[in-house]
Amino acid sequence: MSSMNPAVERQDAVPRHAGTNAASRSIADRLDITVTDRIESVEDIWRALEEEGTASVYQRYEWTRASLPTLEINENRSPFIVTGRLDGRPAFVLPLSVKGRVFRKLSWIGGSHVNFSMGLYSRELLQGVQPGDMTRIMQRVCRMVPGIGYVKLCCQPVEWRGHRNPMFDLPHQRAMNPAFMMTLDGGFEATLAHGNAKRKRKKYRQQCRIADEAGGWKFLVPRDAEGISRLLDIFIEQKSQRLRDKGIT
Repeated sequence: MSSMNPAVERQDAVPRHAGTNAASRSIADRLDITVTDRIESVEDIWRALEEEGTASVYQRYEWTRASLPTLEINENRSPFIVTGRLDGRPAFVLPLSVKGRVFRKLSWIGGSHVNFSMGLYSRELLQGVQPGDMTRIMQRVCRMVPGIGYVKLCCQPVEWRGHRNPMFDLPHQRAMNPAFMMTLDGGFEATLAHGNAKRKRKKYRQQCRIADEAGGWKFLVPRDAEGISRLLDIFIEQKSQRLRDKGIT
């Protein structure tokens, strides 16, 4: 963002008035909030909140960082990453982006390329947030950086892993494009039974035949981080070659 300093725009928690204690103050007032266009400057708080397990894979630090160059070049959007600390402890990260110079639009970094968009929240914040808190938090954010014309935060789940999405405190409507998910419990046959199993089995047999003709295949389940990384590297290499063969760079 050309008008933002490379590091951080910061707004400390609202000062506590005499005669009040921390427990009686709203979460919105107790938060120290920062806005930055440099994802590297918030890596520590981001990874700490990843460990809370309250967001999807699309909000992981590595995933988001990898998408930023494409976002800036192809969509002319810049990072607008909001972080909050509650009494000094990591509370939330909102991975947003901003587009426009005069009339600015705020949206999730993932945009239309992800199934689920949401923030990363600490369990402490999710358990303590009250009606009106997220509205006040977003009001504070918009006051920090002038020129925000409107905020459009689409494709958010109502709840995630047993926690209600605090963003539903804001005005909202049902998304036009629903997102679907399923578990892989019970193994291959149980997973295949979801939906049109006959059609899926036919497609699976076709894929096996194509793989056999290409030299065979093996079904591998990586058991550790090293194995996962190795298979992902192989997949990316194969996918890159396939795109090059199609003339896509």
